[in-house]
Amino acid sequence: VFGLVSIASADNNFESSGSMKWRGEETSDVLSPGLTLAVNTKSIDFMKMGLNWDLKFMPDPKVMVFFQPKFVKTSGDVTIGSKIASASGGVSDSGLDVHQAYFTYVQSDRMKFTFGRFEANFGDEYVVGSASWDFTGRALDGILMGYKWSKGGMHVWYSKLEEADAALAPAAATFDDKDVFGFYHSMPLGDVVSAFDFYYIVVSDRTTQTAPGPTELVNTTGFRVKGGVAAADFTVEYNTQSGEATDSGTLLKTDLNDAGSMRLEAGYTMNQNWRVGLQYLTSDRNYDQLLASGHKWLGHMDLFSQKNITDTAVNVSGKFLE
Repeated sequence: VFGLVSIASADNNFESSGSMKWRGEETSDVLSPGLTLAVNTKSIDFMKMGLNWDLKFMPDPKVMVFFQPKFVKTSGDVTIGSKIASASGGVSDSGLDVHQAYFTYVQSDRMKFTFGRFEANFGDEYVVGSASWDFTGRALDGILMGYKWSKGGMHVWYSKLEEADAALAPAAATFDDKDVFGFYHSMPLGDVVSAFDFYYIVVSDRTTQTAPGPTELVNTTGFRVKGGVAAADFTVEYNTQSGEATDSGTLLKTDLNDAGSMRLEAGYTMNQNWRVGLQYLTSDRNYDQLLASGHKWLGHMDLFSQKNITDTAVNVSGKFLE
């Protein structure tokens, strides 16, 4: 169940809007880790709500400041991430976090720069997305540059994913930080292909090191082709990875030279309201899904990652009311 309430207002150089959403989920789990044959089924259900307030201030035609505090709460829960709160009916509240806070400088009609904490969505969010189905979602701390030209546009960005020095941890605990650098270019190719995208993303990770050594790098190179004819549409996306990473479970080094992922999708829209689609997705056992909005491809329950999986799905989407 999903609900959304949204309000907005604007006055000259200031805009204010807000939204609230809620949903309930129930999961039946059979023989998951931690369960035994004697207790082989468990059911989990919860209600969750999220509320955000979006504030946009434009002190100058070339400058925009955006601030988005967000409140996320599981009904009756006593913890919200690292924040401790009493259960429903108690005398304390959970914390209010800042999800996005950035300013954008428009250098020209073609170029602009964004600094701060911002959501980033590229293409179909297969490699980088805000994971908006999650109530908090994903935001990046960094710098984003956008540039438009006559035949398309591109984005170049840098983001700090983990900062080791700020925690003042002992040198033996971690040696350095985790960063991501990215380039994403998109352009149309005629009437049939509405978007041809090319991207290159590098994740530099030294958080698993306890002594100086080579930086772990995950290099991802890929493309996406999206288009359609009349009521039919299609998408093809493929990427390949090279480098080395540490497995989160075994802490062993993994060679990514053979890693990669591919997805194919075809759909047909009926009466301009309802679409039926067929999707195929496959990823290698060492594939790193980076910062993807995984729920868009493997289900909104987020039970699987895009690593070491082959998936075939039929999906139906549409509008009941205009």
